[in-house]
Amino acid sequence: MRRVEESFYRMCIDSFRVVVEAVLTDHVAARQRGVDLAAHDELHLFMVADYAVQICCLERYHRNWLAPCWIAGICHNTDRLFPGNQAMVQETLEKYMALLPDETYESLPKSSIIQAVLEHSGPNQEDGKDHSVI
Repeated sequence: MRRVEESFYRMCIDSFRVVVEAVLTDHVAARQRGVDLAAHDELHLFMVADYAVQICCLERYHRNWLAPCWIAGICHNTDRLFPGNQAMVQETLEKYMALLPDETYESLPKSSIIQAVLEHSGPNQEDGKDHSVI
């Protein structure tokens, strides 16, 4: 397994700060609306982002996928911010993706990140086909 250096995580936080801030702001707003996020708090975002990167390494995906996997992990709670409102979940994910620099996604399009987030609660599949990383 490839080891992910601490500098990678610093790069993600620095490079994608605007997305992280938007996600964190949306978590605060959800709580203010009375949404119970339970264990899906801000710390959970970073834990899942780290797991997504580790899975990417374990599965030996291309290293260019590491940052998109990290971003998908940071965004993965979006469905919990708007329970029962799939249109708002999609709109919010598109808002997050619009905040990202295009050059980050030469090998993995933003639509794949959105798909991974939308499908992250589904069952793991063992059919040998490519599926969402998180």
